[in-house]
Amino acid sequence: MTRAEPPSPSSSKQHIIMTGPRSNSSTPMVAHYIDNCLLKREPFSVDDPILARMKVRMGSIAAMTEHLKKQEYQRTPRGKMDRLRQVARQEYPILTRALDKPLREFFQTRNGNTFPAVDLAANSGYYTTQFAFRYRPPHIGGTLEWCPTDKRAETKTWDCLKYLAQEAEDNAFLFEDSNGGRVFRNDKVELVDLDRYEFNGKEAIALERDPKNNDRFRVQMEDNLRLRLKSNNLIKADQRETEVPTYEKKQQQVLASMGLDKAIFAGLLGRTTTLDLLKTETWSNVSELKDKCALVTCINLLRAIGKDEPEAWKNVLDLASRLLLPGGHLLQYDETATDDTIWGKYGNVKAMKEYVSANSLHLRVHNESIDNQRVLLVWRKE
Repeated sequence: MTRAEPPSPSSSKQHIIMTGPRSNSSTPMVAHYIDNCLLKREPFSVDDPILARMKVRMGSIAAMTEHLKKQEYQRTPRGKMDRLRQVARQEYPILTRALDKPLREFFQTRNGNTFPAVDLAANSGYYTTQFAFRYRPPHIGGTLEWCPTDKRAETKTWDCLKYLAQEAEDNAFLFEDSNGGRVFRNDKVELVDLDRYEFNGKEAIALERDPKNNDRFRVQMEDNLRLRLKSNNLIKADQRETEVPTYEKKQQQVLASMGLDKAIFAGLLGRTTTLDLLKTETWSNVSELKDKCALVTCINLLRAIGKDEPEAWKNVLDLASRLLLPGGHLLQYDETATDDTIWGKYGNVKAMKEYVSANSLHLRVHNESIDNQRVLLVWRKE
């Protein structure tokens, strides 16, 4: 198509010159306007209201594209973790305050022993991971061997746990430099005090601890040359920022220093189990844990399915009663419904106790915390 003639220099009106075949227009009116201008070889005015409408339409398309990208990111393991951590910064202290005392009391007479623990409807397995980090010596007198369960355990839970395991490995610092700065994998470091003076002052990327020599670390120079150097020859060159909450980061670092972090994640991945709370035939997948568990947890179940399955909390009580050994505990935590009839009377402690009694579940309320935002119940198996 022939290029439209440009406006004369004397013209004071701004114009847009369009070339090539036109694309599909957002409205028939815009299409007619473009056709008319092209046929007459007239320039397009930026002041024209029709083009202004086109600009608004294109802005809407760009906004929608950005929204779709955000939705796609939120479906990734990293996106899920970002959302969960925003909530967990508030919920985690509440949950641990409720669990610390009963678990310490449980292990007073069982010091040094290991017991199974089950996280029902674990979703991404984030809280399962944090509890596995926390509830072990020296924080409590024994160890909980966690089994994350979910109806999508082999996909969603597994993928998120793998992501967390890799993230923990990446977040484990390699060493502290002479200035007290912690150096992580892929951090930039400056080379100092080397006998080969030509390397001093140059930057490299910290890769890993040398598997053949524990007091040296592998670094890679800009020209891909790899060296094995001691930590006193490396200075942190940049600051590392992370969205990992402080409590989580501290736990990861302690476990890494003890060589336990990889073992914990390997155990969680190996015990991840498919279990749908609403399909009792899947409960047999944890039948070997019957009457053996020190702790069962179920967190934010009704937030996820309460609208369609308001009485799912009853299934939690039923299954937990089967899994817990005498003296073991069940933690239920969820949002508060605006009306106790909406979620099958979850949070109505009297009604919940009546259900427990009517079904001989042998559970007693050990602790409760109920307000206009959340319902937290800790049950003890009699």
